[in-house]
Amino acid sequence: RAEALARAREGGVVRLLLPAIDKESNERLFALAREAKDICCPMMGLHPTSVADAANNEREMAIVERLLADPDHHFVAVGEVGIDLYWDTSRRNEQIEVFETQIAWAREVSRPAFSLSPK
Repeated sequence: RAEALARAREGGVVRLLLPAIDKESNERLFALAREAKDICCPMMGLHPTSVADAANNEREMAIVERLLADPDHHFVAVGEVGIDLYWDTSRRNEQIEVFETQIAWAREVSRPAFSLSPK
């Protein structure tokens, strides 16, 4: 990781956007942002491929909402958000619901919503 960050800096990269995935990966996200705060910019959200059943989504989204509201965290965007049906189409409606909620939160916290689009 240190070598990858060094190569990025040497190559002229000034910002790396770090998308959130789910609660299981948050600490790794925060650790990288702390380690390389000069270049790494964390985002917070629930990645569409981590959307699951209603109970899980409720727990995950409560964490996202709490972290977005925490003034000690400085997220540059809400993300990664979106609809991702490439691997699994069975959670389409759940992904739409989570996506719409995160778009509303992005507006509330005056941050952009970040999504990667397939080519």
